[in-house]
Amino acid sequence: MVKGILTLQKQGCKSYEMDVSDQILMNDIKADLECDPEAAQAAETRPQTTTAKQAEIIDATTEQRLNELKTLYDKGLISDKEYNAQRTRILNEL
Repeated sequence: MVKGILTLQKQGCKSYEMDVSDQILMNDIKADLECDPEAAQAAETRPQTTTAKQAEIIDATTEQRLNELKTLYDKGLISDKEYNAQRTRILNEL
């Protein structure tokens, strides 16, 4: 069942979108982005900054993902091992 759309964006690259569900979000997501080599290289040389608003969005998304993971665990849909592995993966992304 589709829960939403995941959009990956990188400066100098074409956006990538895919339909996602809880099951997909629990796994690593890999995508080959189509990038303009010169634009991508220029973007990599610029310092990366996170604004306060971006940090709030990241925190909200992380909280939502953790809550969804806990719901799956509480319903018995995933094991202790799966829950702990995914929880660790989400927290390591911070």
